[in-house]
Amino acid sequence: LILSDRSQAFLLETKYPEMRRVILTEIVRSTKRIVCGANAFHLQDDEPITCLGTTGPPLKSFIFESPKGYDDGFFEQFADQTVKALWFIMCTHPNIRLDRHVALLVPDEEFYRRFRFHLEDRLEAAF
Repeated sequence: LILSDRSQAFLLETKYPEMRRVILTEIVRSTKRIVCGANAFHLQDDEPITCLGTTGPPLKSFIFESPKGYDDGFFEQFADQTVKALWFIMCTHPNIRLDRHVALLVPDEEFYRRFRFHLEDRLEAAF
């Protein structure tokens, strides 16, 4: 899954020539803040992005310095930060079930495999 604006499509066409392209023009389950942010990167001659949602709270960022390279410390830190983010969601929105509502996007299969090992340990300890 690659999410991109048309203005960046030329970068992807050479690397992924057979990639299926889908144009998203409406955000249904999002906040007006996200739509407003997305419009800042949207091409002017395209259809406008619309939203059926509410203004909602601002997005919460979890920014941290990570160790260099893909060693165990790198994946441990990503797993710790992911658990912090999940706790934040659960504490801020206690009535929301996370089952089938959270997606974690990772760059490749190797990252997934190594990250999952550490994340499962953290989730088991935290929940």
